[in-house]
Amino acid sequence: MGQLRDALGAVCPDIEGRAKARLSVPSGGGLREWLPQSWVFETDIETATLHIDAEGNATAAEGSHGEGDINVIWDQGHLIEVLTAKVRSASFIGANPKLRFRTVNGQRAFNLLRGALGL
Repeated sequence: MGQLRDALGAVCPDIEGRAKARLSVPSGGGLREWLPQSWVFETDIETATLHIDAEGNATAAEGSHGEGDINVIWDQGHLIEVLTAKVRSASFIGANPKLRFRTVNGQRAFNLLRGALGL
């Protein structure tokens, strides 16, 4: 397995770039107060966790590492297609993923960084 983890790992540099750019934004528009974050991606085939630390560094790991701040639930095919697209944007073709926000900070951070994922 590991296809989902690999796809998330490939977008980590984009997520880091966006996260680190938002760390220095003045209070209210920044990301610093919402980090660290863990986002769990669940498909019909596998699960992977994306972690963003307090410095904006992003890493991907297989499996679920705790509940996470958000759960993204979608079929494997659509999720991999979106994560590996050459051009990622906030729109995609196909059924929408199910987003389950477990923390308010998770929702805030996800809304700032979701474009890097193509979601």
